[in-house]
This record gives sequence, C-alpha cells and structure tokens, in this order.
Amino acid sequence: MSRQRRAVLALSAALALAAGCADEPADPGAAPPGGASPGAASPGPDGGASGSPGATASPDAAQGGEPVARSGDELEGATTELVLGSGFLAALRTAGLDVSAVGEARREGDTVVLPVTGGDVRLDPAAAEPLDGTLEHAGGLSLSGLGRTVEVTGLRVDGAAGEVTAEVAGRRLPLLTLDEAGAGVERQGDATVLSGTEAVLRREAVAALTERLGLPTLPELPLGELRVVLPEQP
Repeated sequence: MSRQRRAVLALSAALALAAGCADEPADPGAAPPGGASPGAASPGPDGGASGSPGATASPDAAQGGEPVARSGDELEGATTELVLGSGFLAALRTAGLDVSAVGEARREGDTVVLPVTGGDVRLDPAAAEPLDGTLEHAGGLSLSGLGRTVEVTGLRVDGAAGEVTAEVAGRRLPLLTLDEAGAGVERQGDATVLSGTEAVLRREAVAALTERLGLPTLPELPLGELRVVLPEQP
C-alpha cells in the first residue's frame, strides 16, 4: 500500500473519530461550554494557567458587562484566534499533515493568531449570540504534507451570518460555521475577549483542501474554538 493511500485511510478514520467525539454528550461534572468554572484558571497554550487575552472566558463572568463596539482604526491591535482542537490536530498528525501560520499570522502552541486589519464589530455580553459585525485579517494558515501545501488566507469573520470565509486556491469559500451557543464575553486585563465559539470546517472548504492535498473529500469537521480579542484603546 502506498504512503499516500495509508495517509488517506488514516486521515479518514481519525477525523471520523474526532467528529464522533464532538457529538458525544458532555460530562455532567465538566465545566460549562465557553470557559472554566468560576474562579478557575484557564490553561494556556503550554498547558499552564493563563490570564492572558487568549485564555478561555467564563460566560458567567460577563453578566452585566457593557457591549464593546470597534471599527476602523479602533481595531488596532485586535486579533482573532483559532484554537485548534486536540482531535483535529491528532487526526492531522496521524495522516502526516501539519498546520502552520503564514504571513502576519503566528502560531502559539495549538492556537493560530490572526491580526485584525479592519471591520466593524460589536461584542455584547447580554446577547445570546454575542458576536456581531465583521472582521478582516492579515496572514492565514497552511496545511502541508504528502509533498503538498495549501494556504488559507484572507479570513473574514461575519458574526451575523455565523461564518468565516477565506481564500483557498484563489477562490473565496465558506471556511467555518460558527456556533455561539457556549460563547461568552468578559474583561481580561486590558482587553475584552469573546471565547467559547465553536468553529466547524465547512464541507466546501474541506473539499477544496483535500483536493489540493490529494485526499478524498471528507465531511464537515470540528476545527476547535474561535476567539476575538479587543484590546483597550488609549
């Protein structure tokens, strides 16, 4: 059996398992979606406790907070973070694939940090879906393996549509579906942070990525979590 064929079978099996695990009912004793239990420290990218803007926020901590709206130059220093789930990363490793940041984006542990370059966004702690508006980004991420690489750039977050689109192989495609059921907004240091938004790779994006990598088309896949960090303006 060829190396590519083995990678195809391994990726299909591992991602199917990852998708299945994402549908399992939550442990009744586990922390609520979108953050740790009140008073608990959130793990950072290296596994330690973290109080940085990248830490997962507790929706309960945002109760009573005021909405934060930013646009244009007011978004300077803002970032969107894609926190890659352990199941997604394990599936890629099994298939010999890797995720890296490109351009102005950077990878910190299991998180790809994308600098915001423009948009008009509002984070409302009191809303059932706290993310509204749009965000544009510089840089992106790439998938590489089996002697091939495909880049995903020009990410555009659309809170109202509940999706992220991106450029893949010269085409703008729906990249992620956003689920804000467990999302929350809270103040962390000098930033307002949206966390707990589940991100799922759209079927169209999976088809484009796997085609470029020479793999079979797979179903929609859980990617991980999307976070938005808005630093305080001077």
